[in-house]
Amino acid sequence: MSDPDRRWYLAEVVLWRPFVVEAPASIDLWLLRAESPGAASKRARCLAARAESGPAPLPLGLAALDRLDEEPEDGAELYFIESVGPCDEAIDLDGAASGSGESGGSGWYIAEIVVRIDVEGDPRCVIHRNTVLIAAETLVVAFARARTLGHEQRDEYENPAGMQVRFTFLGVSHVRACDEAPADGARLEQRPLPDLSLDDARALVTEPQPPSTTATTLDKPNYLSKSVCAEALALVLHSAVRAADPHSALRDAAIEAKSCGFPKDAVYRLFERLLIALEIEGDEAQCDAVRDTMDLVSGFCAASRRLFPD
Repeated sequence: MSDPDRRWYLAEVVLWRPFVVEAPASIDLWLLRAESPGAASKRARCLAARAESGPAPLPLGLAALDRLDEEPEDGAELYFIESVGPCDEAIDLDGAASGSGESGGSGWYIAEIVVRIDVEGDPRCVIHRNTVLIAAETLVVAFARARTLGHEQRDEYENPAGMQVRFTFLGVSHVRACDEAPADGARLEQRPLPDLSLDDARALVTEPQPPSTTATTLDKPNYLSKSVCAEALALVLHSAVRAADPHSALRDAAIEAKSCGFPKDAVYRLFERLLIALEIEGDEAQCDAVRDTMDLVSGFCAASRRLFPD
């Protein structure tokens, strides 16, 4: 039985092997479970230092540490890299049809799927490079499976502001064989870094931050789904109106709706639907809290308290 307090992590450990003449520097990708980011970082270093039977490599530190949102199984997304650029910018897939050989018996591969996100009216686009785990008999089968997963990410919907969002699958940038099957403490791959000095290798080391539990606002097109956000906010509102301090909780929920990109009239309608349901139940105190928050949304209050300043 798995321990719910131990989460899955993916660690990129920068190593220096002075006894390897051609490429002493490398990045090893480790899959492991740990109670915290700090514990995961420490364990990844230990695993890397003890992985080889010959002279021990020198772990310089971590280049990245990602907490997985799902079990590391066939088709699971390990992590993704997001970038924003002009819509007419060419995307380099780095040779989509290439790979790094057969699986060496592990039967597992790592593939990078490239997806472009366009939002109506925005001159920029978002590029997602999604790294996924694939179980397959051969490199060719793994590549075909990666393309299938990529096509499954195509989608169209409205964002909270009513703009059309389109996900387009661009291709597979690479498929690489895993050194070992995914398991706690497995080294999935080792990427040599030729012609890299010790100082250059040290420059790759970062101080991985713990996964954030708060939302961050990035300067990028809003590709959130209107229907998904509305459904989530409806649950938040029903919980907020029953909080110990419903006025404060409802105000926070309205601010959250605004941060998702909902315009003032849409946020007002969310509260209006909640109010109708509460009036049927007959709880006047809760109704008053909702009405007060609706005033903050509509602007029927002091200018300093308005959530949507004109």
